[in-house]
Amino acid sequence: MSLHMEAALMASINIRIDDDLKARAFRELEKLGVTPSELMRQTLQYVAERGQLPFKTVLMTEEDAALLAKVRERLVAPQRVKVSLDDL
Repeated sequence: MSLHMEAALMASINIRIDDDLKARAFRELEKLGVTPSELMRQTLQYVAERGQLPFKTVLMTEEDAALLAKVRERLVAPQRVKVSLDDL
C-alpha cells in the first residue's frame, strides 16, 4: 500500500510599498511573532471565508478629531452647560 499526497499549488504576490512603511511594519510583525507571509495568508483566508476585510477603515477629519477630543475631555470632568432657547 502506498500513500500519494499531492502538493498544494502555491502562488506568489508582489506588492510595492514605501521602504519606511515596510521597515516599520516588519519590525512590529517580528515583535508579534508573525511573518509577513503568515499575515498575508491569514488576511486572505479571512477575506475568502467571510467576504469582508478583517478591520474597518475609519476616516476622521481634523474637525471630527477635535470634537472627539472635546467630548473625551468633558467626560473626564463633566460640567453643567446652560443653554437657552435662543441658543438653539
